[in-house]
Amino acid sequence: MKNKIMKKIKVTPKEIKGFFAIMYVPGGICRIIGQIFFLLLVAQPGRAEDTSTHMLAPVQMPLLKPQDQDFKQGLPDEWTASVLSQRRFAIGSIVEAGVGYGLMVGADPAALALGAKTVQLKWQLPKFGEDDWAIGIKHVSVARKNIWLGDTSQRFSKLSANITRPSVSWSNRISPRLIIHSFWASAFGNSEAVLSDYGKNKLREAKYGSGESGDSHSFANRTMQTQSLAGFTEDRFQISAEWERNDLDKILLSTRFERTKLEALETFSIRMTLAQEWTADGFHLRIGGGPQYAIFSGRDLDGETIKAAGWLPAADFAFYWIL
Repeated sequence: MKNKIMKKIKVTPKEIKGFFAIMYVPGGICRIIGQIFFLLLVAQPGRAEDTSTHMLAPVQMPLLKPQDQDFKQGLPDEWTASVLSQRRFAIGSIVEAGVGYGLMVGADPAALALGAKTVQLKWQLPKFGEDDWAIGIKHVSVARKNIWLGDTSQRFSKLSANITRPSVSWSNRISPRLIIHSFWASAFGNSEAVLSDYGKNKLREAKYGSGESGDSHSFANRTMQTQSLAGFTEDRFQISAEWERNDLDKILLSTRFERTKLEALETFSIRMTLAQEWTADGFHLRIGGGPQYAIFSGRDLDGETIKAAGWLPAADFAFYWIL
């Protein structure tokens, strides 16, 4: 059964070992050690004459349709160093537009749905060997009067945020089918969130219901997820392995470290997700998930002290058209 699976996706055991070796050593120097280990696995002395199965031998790649050419050059996500070419657009769970000269501009639909105005820029630097580098910046602005989702505006007497988050991304092609993406981001700015009396009552009901018991950890988790969706992440480091099969489909294995803060409540989380991405006629769909470990500390908006940690589910989902 194992041999049938390996034959179907046309990948060698050595590539699998290298793939996971890199993912288990995220960050800086450890990442470089992982790459060296990967090369040692596939470049074994004494086997130079056997190029039929060698990882570094020429790989037959499929012919691409015109609408897939941009995506073939790289994923346009925030955490990669790739950008769309001029007059190309990505529309869906991400909204991006290539404006030329290596520059891409966009917005965050998930944040907009929550009432947060966003704008983000990414500029790809001149190519250096097999490496792509890009610098980016994302700005998030929130005002209580602009929050239209449900009765959210009524739950706060004060609610505002202006956060700017510069970032650096690095995409390194390890082999014809394997790319490692590294992403670093750190935010600065200010935010203010003060509950109204109505909001305090609703918060208490959400936590404790009848008042006999409650789950503050669960509610803090929902607060953290909302912050992340709205773009209120303070710091993020992510390393992702993009494994391209012998067609336009991809497998993505990602590890993300993230810190969020709202008033006196701070959350640090670590997540690892595995996802499959399909591509057909310019449409891209990514579905995946994995575990997440979160640590909550500080005081919630109602003043309650929270100190908890636990495992939570994490999702890796995206869909968009490249036009």
